Amino acid sequence: MRRHDPGVRAPSADAARGPSIGDGQVLNLLAEWLPNQRWFAGGAAEAAAATVLQRATLLRTEAVSAELALIRIATATRDVTYQVMLGWRTVVAERLEHAVIGVSDALVCYDALQDEDITGVLMQTIADGSSIGPITAPGGAIDAPPDGWHGLAMTSEQSNTSIVFGNALIAKFFRRIEPGINPDAEMSAALSGRPYSAAYRGELRIVLDGAPTTLALVTHFIPNSADAWSTATVSVRDLLAEGDLHADEVGGDFAGEAFRLGGTIAQMHGDLAAVFGRFPSRDEEIDALLAGIERDAAALQTRLPEMTQLLPAVHRTCTQLGDDLAGARPTDQRIHGDLHLGQVLRTVDGWVVIDFEGEPAVPLAQRREPASPFKDIAGMLRSLDYAARYPLYMSTVDAQRAYRSDEWLARNRAAFLDGYAEVHGADPRDEPGLLTAFELAKAVYEVDYELRHRPGWVRIPLDAVRTLTAAQ
Repeated sequence: MRRHDPGVRAPSADAARGPSIGDGQVLNLLAEWLPNQRWFAGGAAEAAAATVLQRATLLRTEAVSAELALIRIATATRDVTYQVMLGWRTVVAERLEHAVIGVSDALVCYDALQDEDITGVLMQTIADGSSIGPITAPGGAIDAPPDGWHGLAMTSEQSNTSIVFGNALIAKFFRRIEPGINPDAEMSAALSGRPYSAAYRGELRIVLDGAPTTLALVTHFIPNSADAWSTATVSVRDLLAEGDLHADEVGGDFAGEAFRLGGTIAQMHGDLAAVFGRFPSRDEEIDALLAGIERDAAALQTRLPEMTQLLPAVHRTCTQLGDDLAGARPTDQRIHGDLHLGQVLRTVDGWVVIDFEGEPAVPLAQRREPASPFKDIAGMLRSLDYAARYPLYMSTVDAQRAYRSDEWLARNRAAFLDGYAEVHGADPRDEPGLLTAFELAKAVYEVDYELRHRPGWVRIPLDAVRTLTAAQ
C-alpha cells in the first residue's frame, strides 16, 4: 500500500488541533500504551499515575501535527522522565498502523518517531544547527542523504529508539532522560574520529530542570556489520557441532577476534583517560563493591534457593578479597559502563564500540563518574561466558559438550586479556583480586536480571557465581 492510502481513520477533525488536546486525554491514551513499550520500565500502575511535565508543539500542518511530551513517573526511589514524540492525524496510513497509541477528540494519536515525515523535520533541524520549539541542535553540520530524510526505525532496541537515515546516519532517541548531557553523546563526541568509534554528527537537546539535556544523538551509521555476540555464539555452535576438533582447529575460531577486541577496549580506555583524566579510586570503593556483592546475593535467596546454599562461599570470597585488596588504590577513569559483546560491531576495518550511555537504570550523574576499567573488562569476560554457555544450555548438556564449552571460554578469555595487555601495557590478570571482585559483582547482578527477565537463562550467571567463589 502506498503512503497516502488510508489506514486507521478518526471520525473527522483538523490535525492542527492535536497539541490542543488536554493533558488528561493524552495521559489516558498513554496509560494503556506505555506498559507495552519495551523501553518503559514500569507497569500499568506506574503508567496510570503518570503526569505531564512538558508538552511542546514541533510541527503543525494541514495533514499532521507533532509534539514533544515529557512524561514523569514517580517511583519509590526517584522520579523518572520519559520522552514521547506524539503525532496527530485524522487518517493514519497503513505504514503507521503499528505505531497507533489511540484516538481522542476525533484525532488518531501515534508514536511520531515511526513517521519519517516528522523525523525528517527533526533531522533537518540538526543539519541546519537550528531549533524547533524548545529543542535545539548544537553543532549540526550534516548533509541530507541523497534520497532525503527517509528514516527507518529499528526494532531490536529495548531502552531507546533508533532511526536509520539513508544507510549513512543513525539517530538514537533516548526514551528515559535525566537533566544533563547523556554520556553516549558526551563520549561519542570525545572519541569521534577514532577508528573504533562511530563518528559523532550532532544532537537534539532541551533544557530540563535548568540543565541542557540530550534528547537524541546522531552518529555515522555502520552498515554491513555484525555484533560480537552473534559472531561469538556462531563460533561456539561450530565447535559444539564438531566431534573431534579442538577450539583452535574449527573454522569459526573466535580467538583472533577476541585478541583484537581486547586491544580495541584497551585503546578506548587509553583515549578516554587522555580526554577525561585518571583519578585514584575512593578509599571506600572496594569495600562498597564487596559489601554490595554480599547484600545483593543475600537479597536473592528468597527467590532462588540455590543462592542460599552459595551465601557462605560468597561471604568467604568477599572476606578474602577484602583482605587481599586492603589498602589498594586502583585508578578510576571514564569507562563505557555497560560493555558486553552486543556493544561492539565487527566491520571490514575492525571492531567498533557503540552505546556509551551506560546502564540506563543507573542515575545519569553516577554514570558520568569515573569508575574502574575493570568493570568494563569484567563485563566483557562475563559476556564471553554467556556466549560459551548459551548454546550449551539451550540444548542437551553432556560431558563432551561441556568440555568444549569450557575449552572455548578459556581460549577466548585468554585471547581477550592478551590483546588488552598488549595495547594497555599492563595485564589485568596481574590484579586477580580486582578481576574476581568485578566479575563476581557482575555475575550476582546477572542472576537478579535473569530471574526478572529470562528465568531460563539464570543457570549461566549462577554457575559463574559458583565458579568464582569456589576459586577462593
